[in-house]
Amino acid sequence: MKEVIERIVSTESEARSIIEKAKTEGDQIIAEAKRKAQDMIEKAKRDAVIEAQNIINSAIEKAEKEKEKMLIQKSQEIKGQFFLSEEAKQKTVEWIIKKICMIT
Repeated sequence: MKEVIERIVSTESEARSIIEKAKTEGDQIIAEAKRKAQDMIEKAKRDAVIEAQNIINSAIEKAEKEKEKMLIQKSQEIKGQFFLSEEAKQKTVEWIIKKICMIT
């Protein structure tokens, strides 16, 4: 009987040890999983910020190109509105000279 009781006590002690070891291993696995999850979250945040910045930069570049295109177009429109033929330029110069000569 004493042997049986010793065996039971030994088995219980062994079981406690196994449970404690399993609990420690479980805690380590959970801690590692949390760390990996946090790393993944941080990487996803960094990637999202980089992607957002790339989108913003692309939009800015596109807007600047569109602005430049519109400036060129409007400049050409304005130049077209103020076109004077050589004859008109000559007549304008002659008129200015006549006006200046009349003043002096």
